[in-house]
Amino acid sequence: MNIHFILHGLRILVALLCTSSFLVAQNPSHQRFWPPADTLNRARLHTLIATSSMGYIGATVAFNALWYSDYPQVKFHLKDDWILWEQMDKYGHAYSGYQLARAGFHTFRWSGVPPGKSTLIGAGAATALLTTMEIMDGFSEGWGFSLYDIGFNTLGSALFCSQQWAWQEQRIGLKLSASRPKYSTEPIATGDPFFSGSQKYAADGLYGKHIWEYIFKDYNAMTVWVNVSPMAMLAPRRKQTFWHALCLSFGLGAENVYGALYNNYTDPYGRVVSINLPRYQQFYLSVDLDLDKIPTKNPLLKSLLRAINLFRIPAPALEWNTQGAFRFHPFKW
Repeated sequence: MNIHFILHGLRILVALLCTSSFLVAQNPSHQRFWPPADTLNRARLHTLIATSSMGYIGATVAFNALWYSDYPQVKFHLKDDWILWEQMDKYGHAYSGYQLARAGFHTFRWSGVPPGKSTLIGAGAATALLTTMEIMDGFSEGWGFSLYDIGFNTLGSALFCSQQWAWQEQRIGLKLSASRPKYSTEPIATGDPFFSGSQKYAADGLYGKHIWEYIFKDYNAMTVWVNVSPMAMLAPRRKQTFWHALCLSFGLGAENVYGALYNNYTDPYGRVVSINLPRYQQFYLSVDLDLDKIPTKNPLLKSLLRAINLFRIPAPALEWNTQGAFRFHPFKW
């Protein structure tokens, strides 16, 4: 399954968190509402259960209407999609599983649910949503149930849960960034003598033209990062400082991806734009900040930092790609 709509959901989550933070900041009388409850707050818990259930049902209905309506329903079937999209969608599935489990954990901790139970609830909510989408894929002619997708969903949520159980903190995290390439507008011949496509035409058709589309959809722009905090590994019991937030960051990306398997983009009119460029994978080494580890006693600021922590902080990066080239990026997002 493709991660586009799941990542749109994460984008909405960020917007909601930021909006809520702003409203609370404007109304000091609500400051007691924002910090997590010290003990179980049943009113908060019941509200969360109700809104989570409605959100799950709403997301399922929306996916069915927006994602699957163009394809006939068929008998449940599997699909081997490991070689598609240069594995970028698989990294995205791990990121989605991790971030959804993380969001569920912190949301239920806010209601006073103990850490161990909140961890299980977060993982369960992430697994339920992502597995539902995969089952729907299995009944769609255009897709199929992917065991690889399920595996990477599980890998992401397990990465979050295992660290909560072992260390009660996240020393290894997953983040996302997107830097869209400058696509060429040079004409490319197609099967239609009256029409010429281009790299930009294919990219816009596949991934969208606007930043709110391609930031989560463009596999040429997207990089999934694995962050490791050396200080959290070496000195976990010390009082957290800025150095605990500083992370080594390892990025996974791809270039020249204009189709699932081949670089043949077919537009809505049936015209094929063939991009004759080699597809390759990219690996990055950089630094980043785990904003959850920034020392602050302000619950509002902490919540804002937690929302922003979905995304990478721009920094210099060294790239190596499967074409054997090394590149230095003075500013990589």
